[in-house]
Amino acid sequence: MSNIMDIKYGMLDENQTRIVATLVVITIVAYLFLGYIGLLMLLAYHFFIGLCETPLLSPLEVIATKVSLLFSNKKNKKNMLEKEFATHLALIVVTISIVLAVLEYSILSSISILLLAVWKMMEMQKNVCFGCKLYEFIERKGIKIISL
Repeated sequence: MSNIMDIKYGMLDENQTRIVATLVVITIVAYLFLGYIGLLMLLAYHFFIGLCETPLLSPLEVIATKVSLLFSNKKNKKNMLEKEFATHLALIVVTISIVLAVLEYSILSSISILLLAVWKMMEMQKNVCFGCKLYEFIERKGIKIISL
């Protein structure tokens, strides 16, 4: 018997995912009102550390983990490649927004980060992940994403 697990699928807590999406939206709204670029850096760190290391090093994930312990766990088997693809897209949007903010194109920066806020609000309210749906659409068209 092999002890090797298929890393393509894993258990995902829906409540924790929604809480993280809520915290991301709160951070984006705070950035839009305050204009403090450090909030965008926090989002970039959150998405980057979730891809490269463990998500538990992100302050947003730590808060979501603690809060999700108060609720019942709804764990579902989920294609983790979809979530990884969605995280890559979010990191790209945040990085573009940071670059635009540094170059003093604040309106374009706000528009790009607002798109991420809308995306995360859909995930927060309806549990619909835009990046996951895009990944499924790409796979249905027969395009294989080999390396993320």
